[in-house]
Amino acid sequence: MTLTLLLAACGGTGADTAPAQPDTSGTVDTADTADTADTGLPDGLMGTIDFHSFGALGAVNIQKAFGLAVDKKFIAYFSNNPEVTCEDVVSYLTPSDTAEDPSDFLTPGHCDMFMSLEWLDGFEHQDDLLFVAGYALSCPLGDGEFVYEKRDKGDYDFYWTGRWWQGHPLDYQISITEASDHYTFSGQLTTFKGNLIYEDLNTYTGVGTIEGVLEIERCGDIAPLHKIY
Repeated sequence: MTLTLLLAACGGTGADTAPAQPDTSGTVDTADTADTADTGLPDGLMGTIDFHSFGALGAVNIQKAFGLAVDKKFIAYFSNNPEVTCEDVVSYLTPSDTAEDPSDFLTPGHCDMFMSLEWLDGFEHQDDLLFVAGYALSCPLGDGEFVYEKRDKGDYDFYWTGRWWQGHPLDYQISITEASDHYTFSGQLTTFKGNLIYEDLNTYTGVGTIEGVLEIERCGDIAPLHKIY
C-alpha cells in the first residue's frame, strides 16, 4: 500500500454528499492540552474530523512528523504513531512491487497527513486550494484490520476492512518555518473534502478542528521521494 492513490484523492468529482449545515459536535475538546505560548495553539497536532454523511469520525493525535525541503518543494509525513521513524516513513512512501502490511505503521480510526508543497524559504497560506494540491489526509476509519486480498484485476495488496477516506483541507491556515535541524508546523484545518476511494466516486465532506504546533524532524532520506511526489 503506497500513497500514490492518496494524492489522487484531492480531486474528487462526484456528487458532494456533505450535509447543508454541518454539526461540529464531533470535534474533540483540547482544553486539557498544553497551549503554545506564542500562538495559543496546542502542542502537537490534534482534533477530529466528523464525516456526517456516513457516520464516522477520524481522530488526529500527531506528535511525530518527518520532512525535508529540497529546492522549491517541501515533503513531510505526519503520523499518529509515536513510535514511527524516518526510515519507516520513507519505506511506506516508496512505491514497491512487494505488498507490505501497514498494521504497525498506521493507527486505526486516525488520519495521517502527507504533504508535498511549494517551498519558498517557508510556507504560509490560507484557504487557497492551489497551494494544498499536494496535501492529503489518509484515514482508515472505524473498526477493521489490514488483510491481504485481491481487488480489481490481479491487484493483491493489504487493504483496510473498514471504510477508507482520503482527502484534503478546504479551510485552513498553515505556516511552516525552517530552523537549523527541523521545521515547525503551525496551523488550523477546519473543513475537508475527499473520497471513500474503494467504494464510489462521490465526494464526502468532513468538519471539525485540527490544530496545533508541531516540530517536523529533518529526514534527509526523504530526498529521493521528491522525484515521485
